[in-house]
Amino acid sequence: MMKLRNLLLSALAITAVATTSCINRDEDTSENEKPTTAADLATVLDEAWVYSDAKSSPLEMKVGEFALFHTTQQLETQQPRLYMQEGINLMKIEVKPDTEEPEYLKHTYTFAYETAIYTGDNAQQSTKEQGRAYYTKNPQAATPAVLNLLGPKGLHLMADDIKMELGYEKLLGLAMYSCTNSEELVKACQEQLGAETCSRACTNLETSDEVVNAPESMRSQPNCGGLSDCKIHQKRIKFNSTLTVKYKNMTETQKVNYSFAVSPDLPYLARMPEFCVRALASYNSGKFLVTNCVKLANYRPAP
Repeated sequence: MMKLRNLLLSALAITAVATTSCINRDEDTSENEKPTTAADLATVLDEAWVYSDAKSSPLEMKVGEFALFHTTQQLETQQPRLYMQEGINLMKIEVKPDTEEPEYLKHTYTFAYETAIYTGDNAQQSTKEQGRAYYTKNPQAATPAVLNLLGPKGLHLMADDIKMELGYEKLLGLAMYSCTNSEELVKACQEQLGAETCSRACTNLETSDEVVNAPESMRSQPNCGGLSDCKIHQKRIKFNSTLTVKYKNMTETQKVNYSFAVSPDLPYLARMPEFCVRALASYNSGKFLVTNCVKLANYRPAP
């Protein structure tokens, strides 16, 4: 399944290559960009997620937890418009030894994934089951395995799971792919863009601490969704990821800006309350600055 995720992320990266350019039209990137390594980004992401906190673990999720996210799209300086709503409700948890590797316990989570995609005032709605499987060592096994949940066996996306993406999975994708190069990326560039090669690099990593109001739907709950003061303390992380695409007779660079927040106040399902991507998109022979943001609209703990 990791191979499927690699290919999916490569495909997403190529989409960015085909449609985006430098964020600021008149920006001189040669002098203003401060290099950021993959290790730099991974360190910041690790610190923001706070793995020592029990709430950061998927194993702390409980049946009945619910999170609602709104995706907005903003063109240039226009007001953001609601593009999609995503409701994620944990319906079932099963824990049993893995049939292939009994030294592991397989924790299977089944979600109801509800979406509403808006075209104007009309919404196309759908509901489907989505699954996740997490693995831990089996204490009953003859030789229990020592496992970090973040390792290769720690997270498994079910085979039919393409659309639903939890906050931690966005974080994992950023750490693994946004600042690094791979054979899959080069192959995708060659096959889909006809390029000789391409490479990816990150710049301008910034972090800051913020305190923001909880979403209105959480504030209306008796316990504010588990927040004592209806405030969310979060770490804001920003950086640029630039793809350099080389053809026989020219070289193009395309940059995407990421800005997102991770909060230790919130549990695994809602721990990334905001995830924004900004880039220039080509449309009808013009280029327009587009910002897509996924924001937490509500979180409700298990009953």
